[in-house]
Amino acid sequence: MPQGIHTEATFEAEIEAHLLAHGYESAAPSDYDRDQALFPQLVLDFVKTTQPKTWTQLSAILEDKLDALFIREVQKVMDQRGSLEALRHGGPPAPWPGQGDGGHRL
Repeated sequence: MPQGIHTEATFEAEIEAHLLAHGYESAAPSDYDRDQALFPQLVLDFVKTTQPKTWTQLSAILEDKLDALFIREVQKVMDQRGSLEALRHGGPPAPWPGQGDGGHRL
């Protein structure tokens, strides 16, 4: 059966091409972690880029444990409130070490 322009594959390709032409970056399917239901490295890269001061402060305290801890916190929020809610509003401030009684929102 010939592939026409009215197929799901064609529609997906058009959407992807439009997004890529307007600043979005493609992610490799192999980078997706099914158990975590996200692209962990993309999440970490985004937070490190958009909040470098906070990330540096937390890195000084947690060192090499920060990436894994942060992804676990993201997962908790997604499990408790759903992915869309987590994307819209972020998570509750976590009681990060060295922050006293308060939390630190990333």
